[in-house]
Amino acid sequence: MIVGLTFLLAFLRLASKESKSFIGTNVFLSILMILEQRKWGLLCALLILLILAVGNAYGYGKSVEDLVGVFSIEKNIRLGSSGACFGNSDAVADQLDPALNANPVADNEPPALTSLDLKPKIINSPSRSIGLRAHISDDQSGLSVAKAWFRSPSGGQLEDAVFSSQNRNFGTSRDGIYATNITIPEGAEKGVWFLENLTLTDNQGNYRILHRKDLIGHNLPAEFLVI
Repeated sequence: MIVGLTFLLAFLRLASKESKSFIGTNVFLSILMILEQRKWGLLCALLILLILAVGNAYGYGKSVEDLVGVFSIEKNIRLGSSGACFGNSDAVADQLDPALNANPVADNEPPALTSLDLKPKIINSPSRSIGLRAHISDDQSGLSVAKAWFRSPSGGQLEDAVFSSQNRNFGTSRDGIYATNITIPEGAEKGVWFLENLTLTDNQGNYRILHRKDLIGHNLPAEFLVI
């Protein structure tokens, strides 16, 4: 009996080391006091309860590896203020990706006049139409419209000619050849008519205004004669 109790007490002391939260030093000393008083019935009941309790505590006190079940941990990592998360959730587009943030170059350049031809340069009474041919380019949005105004020698009369997609003969709005006519009405003032201005406007609203001196400076025609 004493030998059995000795082994049992050794087991309880070992169990107390495994689960100090459940069996402590005070419980161990209480068992020794009961042995000295030879209260065998009380000792047996206490030992049975302790064995059952220690078994449960021992089972719950095992390492995580012994637990039954499958567990997964979802990890989300947020980088700064980019709003990008990496994990099992749907991926959010990286705001730092240059391919996603590439902005087109702003269109702030007006169209350019490459060449201009005007025929005939002399108008007589039977002929009242002058042909204008222009090469106009715009690097991004393309030409919307170009308009030329010609003024009479005294400045009292004004006639215009329009270049647009409707009279573009070749190319595109970014680089095209345009042809139109300017009609000189009956009774028009005789003398040298000159270019008041030529305004080129692209599809973004950028515009360029060319005057008579600008065309002459580039050896482009800027006047015609009515006789």
